[in-house]
Amino acid sequence: MFESVRDSLDSLKNKVEEVTENLQENLGESENNLQGEVSTAIETHQEEIEEKSSSTQTSLSDDAVSQLTEMTSKLFNYLEEIEEELKNQAKEKADTIKDFSEQTVEDFRDKQENIFTQLTNKAQELEKALTKLSELVDKSGSTVDDTKDTLVDGVKTTNTGLEVVNGLIEEVKELLDRFV
Repeated sequence: MFESVRDSLDSLKNKVEEVTENLQENLGESENNLQGEVSTAIETHQEEIEEKSSSTQTSLSDDAVSQLTEMTSKLFNYLEEIEEELKNQAKEKADTIKDFSEQTVEDFRDKQENIFTQLTNKAQELEKALTKLSELVDKSGSTVDDTKDTLVDGVKTTNTGLEVVNGLIEEVKELLDRFV
């Protein structure tokens, strides 16, 4: 019985091999036929495929150019807006700095004029004091030597004081000339 099963299996195996060979032959022929049909169909429709490919390429190219043009225009507008905003900010800063500079110079000038006025007042007070001193010296005739020495000291002090005041006035004038 094993032998009959074995014979059946061998027979079945041989049949499977035959069917496999037949299938492979049929598949090979079908493949060749299909390739031939596809090649023929491609050759038949080659011009149509090329036209569609060309029109698709042209359409895509036109769309890309249109989109690039639109994006470039938007970018240009955006850059113009940024430029305008930067110009406005720079102008505002420049105006603020200009106003601050003018105010600073004016404050400095006012302070210098105030100092100059104070120096002038002090010089006038010193002049009045010296005038009174001179009058007192003239009126008192009792001690000529003391008066003479006092007068010389007063004149020296006055000269020194006036030289200091003149020096300060010149310095203030130079400072004012620099800012004006």
